[in-house]
Amino acid sequence: MTVILVVDDDEDFRESVVDTLTDFGFQCDEAQCANSAIERLYKTDYPLIITDILMPGEDGIFLIDYLEKNGIKTKVIAMSGGGRIGSDSYLEMADDFGVNATLKKPFSEAELINLILSLSVKP
Repeated sequence: MTVILVVDDDEDFRESVVDTLTDFGFQCDEAQCANSAIERLYKTDYPLIITDILMPGEDGIFLIDYLEKNGIKTKVIAMSGGGRIGSDSYLEMADDFGVNATLKKPFSEAELINLILSLSVKP
């Protein structure tokens, strides 16, 4: 079974994403911040990480940069609901760091699942 790492500081939103993915047949691990996600990377190889960009402390861009600098080969979907400069700017920044895809919050369950499947990640 495919294990996806979902990283978001908003517990309710994170659990909603995890519920959607589990209902579709994926197994999920969760992290509430970039540092917690990095700790999980020492234990598990994830074919996909779905990460929020704006989080307290080390953010999603830090995590994406960490993956690149450490040669960790995994697909990444970056998501953002905005902030001071708007979600599009944060998602463009994530694109510049080489993520595989981006999602603007809020998004539908179908958008999430279709995007994951388009990256050839299967349950």
